[in-house]
Amino acid sequence: MGKNESLYYKKLRCLFPNIGFSEGRFLRDIKLQLNEYSMTHPNASYEEICSFYGEPKDVLMDFISSREGEKLYEEAKRHKQRVMFLHVFLLLVAVMFISMGIYWYKSYQTFNEAVPSTQEIIVKEENK
Repeated sequence: MGKNESLYYKKLRCLFPNIGFSEGRFLRDIKLQLNEYSMTHPNASYEEICSFYGEPKDVLMDFISSREGEKLYEEAKRHKQRVMFLHVFLLLVAVMFISMGIYWYKSYQTFNEAVPSTQEIIVKEENK
């Protein structure tokens, strides 16, 4: 795949908010088509690719309009719920580690206060 074809693919891929199974399959098919196009047109410019396939945002809009709106909404909703669950889980883990650290530090201080400190004193007698 040439430089312009890979640029087109990267721009198209960046436009997708999240990439699920069907989006990945669509992008894989586009990549295969771009590879075939680069074989037949090795010196194609970016504008020629856009005129042949359409602008990346138009390709994305066609893909979204071809899918059912409700299914797309449900996938976005599930993705948002997964991200929210992950954030809450990570927050709980962080709170747990912080509280365990505070507990261990207080236990360490209590232990150090409970252990008597000993010092060895050597008394030397002076000979007169």
